[in-house]
Amino acid sequence: MCYSETPKSDLRKAMTMNIDRKLNEYARTLIDGNLLATLSDGDAVAQELKYHKKCLLSSLYYRESAHLSILDGQKNCGSLENEVYPLVFSELVTFIVESKSKATDPIVFCLADLVKMFKQRL
Repeated sequence: MCYSETPKSDLRKAMTMNIDRKLNEYARTLIDGNLLATLSDGDAVAQELKYHKKCLLSSLYYRESAHLSILDGQKNCGSLENEVYPLVFSELVTFIVESKSKATDPIVFCLADLVKMFKQRL
């Protein structure tokens, strides 16, 4: 679990289900692919995962806290962008679905064109 090069003697063993629950929660919140992949093999206790306390605090706890505070700041901002993006995206998906249903031949959409359309609709 810990990818640091610090001495192995400082490693602690994951021994409670509470740490497993927190690791899963933080990994999902941060969308940490490496940690999610590691935890997908089973719980941290059963895998006998080891970690550095300092790495756990700085790498997960503090990152997750900072990530959540940024998300809260965006929610409190109440900007029009947060409301418009989902609408524009749904319009674009509707356009793709309707184009596909009207066409007899397979349709190919260029990603650059879809991005351009998305920006125009914003």
